[in-house]
Amino acid sequence: MDKLKLNQLIEETKTLGFDNLAETMNIHMEEVKILSEDIQQTIQFFDTCEEEEFYYLKEIFVDLINLTKSKELVSCLHRNDTRFYGVDCSPEMKTIDSIPLK
Repeated sequence: MDKLKLNQLIEETKTLGFDNLAETMNIHMEEVKILSEDIQQTIQFFDTCEEEEFYYLKEIFVDLINLTKSKELVSCLHRNDTRFYGVDCSPEMKTIDSIPLK
């Protein structure tokens, strides 16, 4: 997993305004691609990430789970949702819980 590239994408997301939906979607697609390449590395990343990284990546949780269908990744996201009290992932968690998994 290319953590450097992922962090660059997060930094780009921070600079985008709400009116730049197309660029935001492009960044999200790239983030999903990076995080879906190796589920074990992705789990390790989320288990050690900072709150800010988790916050900015929560926007892609549904797309990531729709693509990977990984039970282990869903468990990881739930585990880390409880770790970061300042990040409200309730809507994302509710949605990923409704996705059929492998």
